[in-house]
Amino acid sequence: MAAQDADTPRWPRSLGLVGAGAMGRAMAAGLVGGLPHLGAATVVADAITEAAEAGAAELGGRVGSVAEAASADLVVVAVKPKDAAAALEALAPAVGDQGVLLSVMAGWDLERLRSHVPSGGLARTMPNLAVRMGAGIVAVATADVPAGRTRDLLDALEHLGEVVELPESLFPAATALAGMFPPYVRDGHRMVDGLALEPVPTAAVVEDGADVTVSVNLMGRETLPSWPGHDGPPPKPPRGRRGSRMLDTLLEVMDLMQLDTSTRGAELADVPVTPLFGPGSWRDFHLADLFLEAGRAAAREQLPALQALARPRPAGVPT
Repeated sequence: MAAQDADTPRWPRSLGLVGAGAMGRAMAAGLVGGLPHLGAATVVADAITEAAEAGAAELGGRVGSVAEAASADLVVVAVKPKDAAAALEALAPAVGDQGVLLSVMAGWDLERLRSHVPSGGLARTMPNLAVRMGAGIVAVATADVPAGRTRDLLDALEHLGEVVELPESLFPAATALAGMFPPYVRDGHRMVDGLALEPVPTAAVVEDGADVTVSVNLMGRETLPSWPGHDGPPPKPPRGRRGSRMLDTLLEVMDLMQLDTSTRGAELADVPVTPLFGPGSWRDFHLADLFLEAGRAAAREQLPALQALARPRPAGVPT
C-alpha cells in the first residue's frame, strides 16, 4: 500500500453537521480544533437558519443542505430525537458507502439508525459538552464501518477527549452520569464538571505502593442532628432565584451512589478520618467554617493513631 502523501489531510477530509444546537456545535468544534483542515471543509445544516449560520461562522465552514452535509466523510447527526426520522430520511440518499454517520441522538441505537440509513458506516456516541475542550469521555459503538476506517474514526474522536470503544449493550452504564454544565477555560486551565466515582480510593494508593494510608471520608453515614452550639441548622442566606429541582435530584442520586463506596474505601486505611457533620447540603457555603472545624476535630481524634504510625515500636519491645 502506498504511503499517504504528507500534504494529504488525514481522514476525515470533510465534515458534515446536521443539527447545529449546543451539542452538535460542541462536537464539531472539538473535531475542528484537533483537525484544523476540517474547518473550511465543514458543511452545517439546520432547520433554523440562524443556528446554521452561527455554527458555520464558528467552525469556519459554510451553510448547506442536509444532503450536502451528508455527503461528507464524517457526518455528525445531532438533532432532537423527535426530529430524527425526518432528518435521517433527508440525508440517507446522500450518505456514501465510504462515509460514516456519527449519531449523538438519544434513543436511537445502531439497529434503528440502520433501518433509516441503508448505506455507509454507522457510529453512535452519547458525549457531553466537555468535548468542545477536548475533555470529554466518548463511548463509541460502531456498525459496518468501512474497512480501515474504524481506526481513523477513533483517532479523530480522540480530539474530543478520552475515547472508549464499547459494545452498545453497555451504553446505559456508560451514559448513566451526564455532564450538566458547559466547560470553560480560566487562567489556561480547562474547568469541567465531574464526579469522583471512588471518593476515598484507598485501595488504589495501596496498589501504587503506599506503606501507610490515611483516609479522609467526607461522606460518613452518621450526622449530627444539629451543629455544635446551635439548636438547629443555621438559617440559610436568602437566594436570589429558585434552585433547580432537577439538579438537586441528580446530585442527591450521586451522593447515594458514593456513600457506600466512600465508607468501604475509608475503612481500608491505617488511619480513617471521618468528620461528623451537622445538617447541610452542597449549596450551604455559608456553613464552611463549621465544616472545617468538624474536620479539624476528627483529625485531632486520630492524632494518637497517627503518632503511633510515625513512631512505630520495634518488634519485641514490651508495651
